[in-house]
Amino acid sequence: EAGLAPTVFAKRHPQLHTPVNAILLQLLIIALLVGLHFDVILCIDNFFAAASAALEFLAALKLRVSQPQLPRPYRVPLSTIPLAVLFCFPFSINVLVMWLTATSSLLSFC
Repeated sequence: EAGLAPTVFAKRHPQLHTPVNAILLQLLIIALLVGLHFDVILCIDNFFAAASAALEFLAALKLRVSQPQLPRPYRVPLSTIPLAVLFCFPFSINVLVMWLTATSSLLSFC
């Protein structure tokens, strides 16, 4: 409805008004994760948490450049270059976490 996901996931049940396809996709993902070892599930969770944080850093910089006058509840008192420099350390930590969890989860499948 908000356009954040493909329209196939917007299909609703006629009586319950629940997003049927989205629930079925979540069911499939959970069914796949149930068979994995708990350490692997933690690695997958860490990977996607770090990836989402890294994407948030990149989105903040992109919005700062593409739409600088966009109304928002608060403004970071830095220009774009210092903000990018400030984001370098946490972004690199997130990339390191993604790399470590991806390699450790791949090794655990062997």
